[in-house]
Amino acid sequence: MTVKQYAQSINQMAQQETGWKFSALNASSDQLEDFKLEHMARDMQSLAPELWGMLGDVLSASGQTTEVICDDADDEEYWREDDSNVEVQNEGTTHSRENIKAKRRGAIVKIKKVVLMSIMLQSSNQKCNALQSIYGIFLHSCNTPQRVIHMLARMGISTCPATILNAIRSLSHESITHIQAMSQTLLVGYVYDNFDVDFKTSAPFNT
Repeated sequence: MTVKQYAQSINQMAQQETGWKFSALNASSDQLEDFKLEHMARDMQSLAPELWGMLGDVLSASGQTTEVICDDADDEEYWREDDSNVEVQNEGTTHSRENIKAKRRGAIVKIKKVVLMSIMLQSSNQKCNALQSIYGIFLHSCNTPQRVIHMLARMGISTCPATILNAIRSLSHESITHIQAMSQTLLVGYVYDNFDVDFKTSAPFNT
């Protein structure tokens, strides 16, 4: 398999209607809810099996994938929940800790392959930006500095801040329309969350 054949696989994938094209001006909540990294990995492996396999071999060139160690509590909680899902009975015994770690490494490699192929797809067709758009909206929700977003956009991992704002405006407009439609049913109650009012009151005291 030559480099030209790999490039041809990317070009063919970029031209297909695979659901990997995300329009920021027409962004909707359904697009966010329907996005699944697992589905992208499955489709990429199906459409370009040779390229998918080559990336796996390169990412595991040493024979084993280095497990990323992270001290973040949320990350540890994620893996703890994921581990609990794979501890199933297998011929009367549970999966060993080594098998669980192997599953972690396999999941990390799969994520990296999806990211790498998504960068290639966007380089071939800028409209193939589903992963970048979702990641950009996530960065916006985390109040990520624009300098960081600009850097990630240049790397092909995220969309630029202007595109992210277009997506946020589209999602906000959809939300407003949805709220207006619900209010017309007269079956909706509105509640202020964390509504904090500081009333300046004087404390009585004896003289």
